[in-house]
Amino acid sequence: MTDMIWIISKQFALIYFFIIFCGILIWAFRRKNKDRFEECRHMPLKEE
Repeated sequence: MTDMIWIISKQFALIYFFIIFCGILIWAFRRKNKDRFEECRHMPLKEE
């Protein structure tokens, strides 16, 4: 019984992290975030 629970929990964890990963990709590649990422891209080169 515990082996079955272990297998199901591993599969659930894989699906859970895949959904989270896809959500992060969708959030990162939205057009709304493009301006902010462009600004952050040049941040290391800025002199204050």
